[in-house]
Amino acid sequence: TTILRHPLVKDWFSDAWDVRSEATILSSTGQVLRPDRVLLKPGRAVVIDFNTGGQHIQDKGQVQDYMALLRAMGHAQVEGYLLYLDEGAVVAC
Repeated sequence: TTILRHPLVKDWFSDAWDVRSEATILSSTGQVLRPDRVLLKPGRAVVIDFNTGGQHIQDKGQVQDYMALLRAMGHAQVEGYLLYLDEGAVVAC
């Protein structure tokens, strides 16, 4: 698909990352979260949530929660994105 040609998205599927798909993250309150895709490099983490359908405000909040957990786990540079498959849109969180 065209979205996979987007430079940012294309990089997410390169061999440069340690990839965790739907890995369980346990928060300090005991909440279990499973981001769709977490990409790791030394000092850097990227969390990606894949969505179909339209964009919703709560989608961004969910990714921001994932980002906060990754920071709490010691990742210095954390980025988060929503990838809307039906629209072909990439949204930074």
